[in-house]
Amino acid sequence: MSQDANVEQEPTSQRNTLRSYRRLMLLGGFGILTLSFVTGICISFIQWDRGSPFDVSRWDNFNPVGRATYAPFVFAVICFPFTLPLLLFLSLPVYFGLKKQTRWPLAVLGFVAMGISWLLWVTELWQMD
Repeated sequence: MSQDANVEQEPTSQRNTLRSYRRLMLLGGFGILTLSFVTGICISFIQWDRGSPFDVSRWDNFNPVGRATYAPFVFAVICFPFTLPLLLFLSLPVYFGLKKQTRWPLAVLGFVAMGISWLLWVTELWQMD
């Protein structure tokens, strides 16, 4: 009887371990995305070369904060035939990395790739101005 109780507890503990692993990876991944978002705002302020950073630019009247936050989202919606497959492609490593604990580098790589693509997206908007 004691062996049956141990066997029943193992899947539950493995399930709880996987659940806590997923929470930890998602928390770390969203931390990476937040860091890249803040870095994009900082890059926008550094690259602003015309007076005050809150002044209006030539690109649809966005200031650097707007250009680093909502302007890339608007531009992504306009270019959705390109951005939707890119987002799906970059989320695949995250999906497979969250399935097993041994594949954690895939999840981290997916989140880092999303963060880098965000930074590239923001800097490309600067090139268009």
